[in-house]
Amino acid sequence: MGPGRALELLLAVQRVGASEVLPLGLVERIAPAGQALAVARAPAGEILRWDAEAVRAVKVLLREGTEMPY
Repeated sequence: MGPGRALELLLAVQRVGASEVLPLGLVERIAPAGQALAVARAPAGEILRWDAEAVRAVKVLLREGTEMPY
């Protein structure tokens, strides 16, 4: 999402529905009513199967990568 659209969403003070934020990348998935926990647990269960050190390394790369110059 570009800065213009982000500014519009932040300053408009209006509700934004799930169907609007999904294509913008503000959420990864939409859960049916009452199913949020189950939907969240599915990818969490997959991540738990990965090596913990590898997961930590990916998190560090993502955090630090956004601060690195091009």
